[in-house]
Amino acid sequence: MSERIPRDTWEKFDVALQRELLAVRPAEVAVLIVLTPGGDQPSGSAVTRGEAVDDMRRAFGLRAEAVVGAIVAAGGRDIREFWLNHTVAAHVSITSLLAVAARPEVRQVLLDSPRQAEIADEH
Repeated sequence: MSERIPRDTWEKFDVALQRELLAVRPAEVAVLIVLTPGGDQPSGSAVTRGEAVDDMRRAFGLRAEAVVGAIVAAGGRDIREFWLNHTVAAHVSITSLLAVAARPEVRQVLLDSPRQAEIADEH
C-alpha cells in the first residue's frame, strides 16, 4: 500500500498507523491529526489567564478550520478538536486520510488507538 501513497504523506504517518495500513488495510481508520504549531500565543490585550486561554483556543480553531472542513467534506466522523496539543481526532476513510494528510498544516498523523501508560514504581 505504501507504494501508492506519496512519500511525503507516508512519512507523516506514525509507525503504528503505517503498520495498520499495511497489515489490516482498513476501509476507515481512527486518527489523531497533529497540526504544525502556529504560535498560538495570547494577544497583548489578554488581561486574565482565562482571556489568554480563550485567545489560544480561538487561534487554534482558526488554524484547524481548514483541516476540519476537509475532514467533514470527505465524510469523516467523530471529529474532535484538542487545542491544547494542536490535534484533531477523527474517523476517516483511507482516501480521505490521504487528502487531509497531504495538507501543509498537517505535521503528523497518529493511529488513534488505546494506549497503555507504564507507571514507574518509585520504591
